[in-house]
Amino acid sequence: MVEKKEKIMLIASYKREYTEMAISKIQHLIQKNKPDRIVVIKAVEERATQELVSATVGIEEKSSMLRSVREEKKIRSDELASDLIKTLHQMDIPIEVCFRMGEKISQEIIKEFKRLDADLLVIHDTKKGTLDKIFGSCTTEEILERLDSNKVVKL
Repeated sequence: MVEKKEKIMLIASYKREYTEMAISKIQHLIQKNKPDRIVVIKAVEERATQELVSATVGIEEKSSMLRSVREEKKIRSDELASDLIKTLHQMDIPIEVCFRMGEKISQEIIKEFKRLDADLLVIHDTKKGTLDKIFGSCTTEEILERLDSNKVVKL
């Protein structure tokens, strides 16, 4: 007998909070798609060390500063996802929360999506204008370029 594949919904939390309207849409997506499990990935950008501190700073100071920055980013990611996670806990579906840190948020999200073999990914809609996109990458656009758009929902 072939075992049924578990339906997984991955919700990416990064850079900003989901609005009340977006959370409401997420609830609707959950009711519509009936996933077996929901995974919330809190993704944070971690820039290369040389971008954060100059070479004149001592090794201990540099390590201490990096630990402090990482901890602050983790706390901020907890704050950004708190309303979403509270809402999801009220639903009758198993929820996991994971934390990923990397140079490119989009790569961390894509890697987790593929690792889980998720059925649906919820991400933020782009907030960058055309000029912003020219000078810097857009997480949303990078994800859409690399994943099947039928499996991605922008809110």
